[in-house]
Amino acid sequence: MFPAAREGMVPSAGVALALRARPWLKRLDTPMCGRELDACVGVSVPMPPDLSFDMAGRSYCVLWRALDAMWSKFGDVPADMAAASAGTQDSLL
Repeated sequence: MFPAAREGMVPSAGVALALRARPWLKRLDTPMCGRELDACVGVSVPMPPDLSFDMAGRSYCVLWRALDAMWSKFGDVPADMAAASAGTQDSLL
């Protein structure tokens, strides 16, 4: 996803390019409801009940926690997510 590190450093220009190509990376720490999680990533992201919180009658979770819980559960990127993101500019892979 990011350029390879050279001597322990990642080139800032490469990081900026990766962030522009994958706008969802800027939202990794943003609390989202289930519908927002799905819209941000483009496929169904299950809301992890043990990592979410309720506010105004909805469950919310930050994107990175939801993705981490989903990938931990499946052991890898789910096939439907890989297929949905294959060949797109903001691919998760």
